Amino acid sequence: MKQAILAVLTLLVAGLSAPSHAFSRSEPPQLQSPGNGAQVATFGPILVWALPESVVTQLHLQVNPANNDGPGLDLIVSPAPAQFALPAPPAWFGLLPDMGYTWRVRVSDATTAAGADDPSWSDWSDSWVFRTPALSGTSIGGVSPQIGAVAGSLQPSIVWSDTSPSGWYYEIQLSKDPEFGPNAFLYAELRHGALTSPPRSYAVPSQFPLEPGLRYHWRVRPRVQGDGSPAAWSPVFNFMSPGASAGGPGGPGGRARAQVTAILSGDSIEVNINGLRQRVRYLGITAPSAVPPECFGAQAAARNSELVEGQLVDLERDSTDADASGRLLRYVYLDATMINAQLVSEGFARVVSSASDTRNRDVLLQKEAEARSAARGLWAACSLAAPQ
Repeated sequence: MKQAILAVLTLLVAGLSAPSHAFSRSEPPQLQSPGNGAQVATFGPILVWALPESVVTQLHLQVNPANNDGPGLDLIVSPAPAQFALPAPPAWFGLLPDMGYTWRVRVSDATTAAGADDPSWSDWSDSWVFRTPALSGTSIGGVSPQIGAVAGSLQPSIVWSDTSPSGWYYEIQLSKDPEFGPNAFLYAELRHGALTSPPRSYAVPSQFPLEPGLRYHWRVRPRVQGDGSPAAWSPVFNFMSPGASAGGPGGPGGRARAQVTAILSGDSIEVNINGLRQRVRYLGITAPSAVPPECFGAQAAARNSELVEGQLVDLERDSTDADASGRLLRYVYLDATMINAQLVSEGFARVVSSASDTRNRDVLLQKEAEARSAARGLWAACSLAAPQ
């Protein structure tokens, strides 16, 4: 849901409390810096103008975001200054990134506090625009839940860090779909990072708890409004919701049926599981890369495509559910054939041993020994060290 942000800062000078009267109108100030259309370097820019030669007692400054979409500044101050430094976070959570802000000033020679409609105010100066710096989600890191960990509840608090001191307003997305597409429920929220508890966090609402036993993916970026362009997202972080595993019932040996929707490489695929897209890495093996090209990488990807593209397959898990990138780690079966073993047997992949995932290790090692002895595939085409 979108949070409305309104911030109006008004400063009236102590001691100027009597009603204002009509005084002679002064010439408007002349804006000097930052130049019209300038890109400022910080979120606390100094606005500078030249006051008229006549005596002035008060100054009225306005700073408005593009399309009035975000916090603005409306300030009356005395004595009239020739510049003003906009407070940067955390003194003022005002300016948003990559946005245009229009600013102007006017002056009064009234000796009593002049309200906004007082006739003693000069005309407004010209209106100039400055643009704030852009921010990126690349400065954002995942804190909790830890990557790949099981959350403590179905309504966890998601917490992130930000190495940029200027970031304070954020977009967050959370979904079962690693692509954050329309095939799964999408949590999409805006959060003022300084007001949440803990700071920079989002709590999954109790009325929309996570589904148990599923891998969830989340990302964050600085919020841009008005005339700005959306910021780049942070890396995608992932965690498991508590409950039964989504990769198949009963832990190791559990299976799930899936439709192969894309071939990603010689040892990885994209599948559809009950309407949810998931990336799957073949467990226990590694194939040469096609991009960037490695010896026999293109052939491995082509053979993987011949075997399973568009097919209904069964995904069998071992002890490890997923890797750090959120890809499910699975033995992939087409009918009774384990594709992991077939790729190794034909010389399109090698075995990668794991201390925790041993369910099919002996079978895979046997297939690799046979392929190497017969000089199949990559064992003939590539210079390879002996398997460990």
